[in-house]
Amino acid sequence: MADKCKIINEVMIESVFTDEALFDAFYSFLQQTSTPNGLLFLKATREIFISFSHQLVTCILKDFITEGSESEILIKERDRSNLINNIRGNNSEKFMPILKDLYNSIYLELSTDAYCLFLNSKQHASFAKSRGAEYIESLTIAAPAITSTLNTFNEEYIKSQDIEFMIQMTESSNQWKLCEKAPSPSSKRKEYYVYQSCNKICVEGEYKCPLARCNGYLNCSADVAIHALVDEQYNSRIFIPNKTPTIKKIAYDRTIREFSQIVGYVELKLPFLTTRHSIGMGTLAFDHNRKCYVWTIKSTSGLVDELNLHRVAPNTIGTISMHTFLVFPVSDKRCRFIALCYADINLNKTLQKLASSKFEHRKWGKHVFERWTQFIKERGRKGPSEGCYNDTLEDNLTRHGNKLSFPSNLPLQQNN
Repeated sequence: MADKCKIINEVMIESVFTDEALFDAFYSFLQQTSTPNGLLFLKATREIFISFSHQLVTCILKDFITEGSESEILIKERDRSNLINNIRGNNSEKFMPILKDLYNSIYLELSTDAYCLFLNSKQHASFAKSRGAEYIESLTIAAPAITSTLNTFNEEYIKSQDIEFMIQMTESSNQWKLCEKAPSPSSKRKEYYVYQSCNKICVEGEYKCPLARCNGYLNCSADVAIHALVDEQYNSRIFIPNKTPTIKKIAYDRTIREFSQIVGYVELKLPFLTTRHSIGMGTLAFDHNRKCYVWTIKSTSGLVDELNLHRVAPNTIGTISMHTFLVFPVSDKRCRFIALCYADINLNKTLQKLASSKFEHRKWGKHVFERWTQFIKERGRKGPSEGCYNDTLEDNLTRHGNKLSFPSNLPLQQNN
C-alpha cells in the first residue's frame, strides 16, 4: 500500500497521452467499466490545440458532438447547439472557447474520477507488473504540489485557502486509495465510489485524520443537485451516517468578508459519550476555472463567545470538521460530484482510528449518495423550504456566495 501512497513522482494522467501502451491500458479499462468516448475526445481535441485544422474540428463535430454519433459525449444542449452552429459557420472565435471549456470539463472528469479508479484497479496493477518497474518509472511525472493547507478552525469565517486546499486534493489522483473493490469487467457499474486519503491531513500542527472522499453521478442537472444540497431543510441530514443531529439555527451572517456565509449550530448526541457540538459556517461559490459549484461547511471555535455558546451548550464537547461538495454539470439531466469530509469529533486515539477507518468512510460515502438522491426527490415533490434563502440559484450566488477562479495544478486549456 505504501507504493500507492507515494506522492512525489507518479504516473499522472498526462502520461496517458504520451505513452501508447498506457493509453491502450486506460482505454481498455474504460471500455470495460464505463465508456472511452471522453478519452477519445480529449485525444482528438489536443491535436487541434497543437495545430488548428478546420477539417479536424469538423471530424470532432461529426464523431463526438452530433447527437446520436457513434462516440457521442454527454454535453449540455445549449453548448451542443452553439458548437454546431459556430463550427458550421467557421466562427473559431466563438466555438474555440466552448471547445476548451468542454475539454477542461472532460479532462477534470477523467483525471479525478475514472483515472483515480484505474490507478486502484487490478487492470492497472497487471499493466504495471507486465511492463516492469523501470518502464513505469520512465512514465512518472512530478506530482503537482498541494500549495494550500487547511486554515485553523478558530477563524470567524471561511477563507479561500480552505476551499483551494480541498479542490487541489481532488486533483491529485495518486493521493487516494479506494475504500472498496475497484470496478472490473464482471462487476455491476456503480454511481459512486469512496476513497480515503493516503496520508493524514495536518491541522493546526497535528496529523490526526485522513480525508474521506466520495465521487459520483446524479441523474439531475447541477442546479437541481446544488439546490437540494444547500436547502437547510435537507442539508443537515447529509453529514453524519445513522445520526440525526439537533439543529439550532442561531445566526445568519451575510456580512461580506472573504465569502458571505450562514452560521448554524449543531449538537450530536452519541451513545455512552458526552454530546458533541459544532458551530458550522456555510458558503456557496462558483468556480469559473472548473465550471462547478462549491458548497463548503466548516466548523469554528472562533464564534463561541460571540454566540454565547457557554450558556447555550453547557457540558458539550466541541468538534472540528470541514465538508466540501463540488458539483459539475455533465448534461442537462446529469451531473457529477465530489464530496470531501474531514472530521475530528474529539475521541480518544482508539475510537478516532475506528471513526476514520475505511469501513466508516465507506459508510459515510454511501450515506451521502443515498441521502442526496433522496433530498433531490423530496425537494422535487415538496418544493424549497419555506422562506428558503436559495429560492433561485442565481439569487443564492449573488447574496450567499462568490464567483471565483481557483487555480488548478492540472494542465487545463486557458481562454484568453
